[in-house]
Amino acid sequence: MHGDPRPANQPSAATDILDSSGRPATQQIRVSGGFRRRLLATVGLIVVTVLLLLAAWQSIDALLLLFAAVLLAVFLRSCAEALAAIIPLGRSWSLAAVSAALIGTTVGVSWLVGPDVVDQFKQVLHKVPEVREKIGQNSWAQRMIQNLPALDELLSGRSPIWGRIFRGFSSTLGAVLNACLVFLVGLFIAAEPQLYREGIVRLFPIAQRARAREVIEAVLNALRWWLVGKAIGMIFVALVIFFGLTLLGIPLALTLALAAGLLDFIPNIGPILALVPAALIALIQDPIKAVYVIVLYTLTQFAENYVLTPVIQRRTVLLPPALTIIGQILMGVLLGGLGVALATPMLAVLLVLVKMLYLEDVLGDRSESQG
Repeated sequence: MHGDPRPANQPSAATDILDSSGRPATQQIRVSGGFRRRLLATVGLIVVTVLLLLAAWQSIDALLLLFAAVLLAVFLRSCAEALAAIIPLGRSWSLAAVSAALIGTTVGVSWLVGPDVVDQFKQVLHKVPEVREKIGQNSWAQRMIQNLPALDELLSGRSPIWGRIFRGFSSTLGAVLNACLVFLVGLFIAAEPQLYREGIVRLFPIAQRARAREVIEAVLNALRWWLVGKAIGMIFVALVIFFGLTLLGIPLALTLALAAGLLDFIPNIGPILALVPAALIALIQDPIKAVYVIVLYTLTQFAENYVLTPVIQRRTVLLPPALTIIGQILMGVLLGGLGVALATPMLAVLLVLVKMLYLEDVLGDRSESQG
């Protein structure tokens, strides 16, 4: 017989020595080696993910500025397309015209209201002692202005407010530089949006690129309509505040109205920030006028929030008020003032992404889009 003469329980040449559990030792080595490789790959992936998150957190200010540039690019491109539809200009020339108009308006308004702001600030400083004596009997008003420095301290430079002014000037200079950077990046993106859009799409697998284009287009459309609604609300607030302050005889009506319109970009918080300087200037003139100014700002915000905004939001992005406030608080705590300013458009983008990528793609719920 040509059978194997070795006992049945003796390992063959092709099989290694059995371990205590009855499995070949080489198989156990292969299993343990594969486990080690998977463990190392998992640990490496976790480490890379943590490092990427830390890098993103350290560069969060740059990412916020990039988002602001994208928002500006959407605004510039939308205005250029609207202008090209009215005037027979190419999109490049329309974009150049819109950009020049935006720069010219900013410079012109600064040149127009700048001297008035300086003169009014000087008048406010000279009236501080008079206001202290006039409203010294009112405890609430006295607490409001008890931190205002005396005029001689301001003029001599001994007041600690000069340190705060210097720090504020440094912050303002940084904000101006950031604004210039945002404008340049936004202009480049608006000039060639297809280049950057396709660059993002190519990061996805080929089978998912069509869906990526749909999501990007939906995000841009949401930002476009959100900007339209916000621009209408800002113009409404600026006009109402200007005419109201003019009728009340409040100085710097144009400047305060422009500030109210610009700060209306930040829902809920912006109107409060716009009210403070207007109320203080009115208080220096007459405490009764300060009450009228507060009523004016309150009624304006009521009309915008409960009359104008619901009409606009039929075509724009509908953001739940509670979600907007929570988002602003979180963004303010985590990212500061710039986070608060950009919280609402970021929430609009987040809602679109959740709807399309989670509700539709993951859960398969397309009832809203079909309706």
